[in-house]
Amino acid sequence: MRREGRRRGRGRAAVAPAGAAFLPFLPFLAGTLLRLLDSGRTPREWRNGAPSNTMPAPAGLLFLVLCVKQVWDHPWSEFF
Repeated sequence: MRREGRRRGRGRAAVAPAGAAFLPFLPFLAGTLLRLLDSGRTPREWRNGAPSNTMPAPAGLLFLVLCVKQVWDHPWSEFF
């Protein structure tokens, strides 16, 4: 049942800024999880294997390269 007078898509205005604000923390979160899941406190059967440890490295490097490129290419003269 749909309510009359209710606008559709109002949540999009809140989701995009929240996603953009959380995006820089994703590589930190991934690194933290890798470290925690490979620590001695984690039971051996729950630890990451070699593929799980090596795949995030290129993804993190690509993220950093794209981040630096985006900051470098930004038209800062228009911003200030």
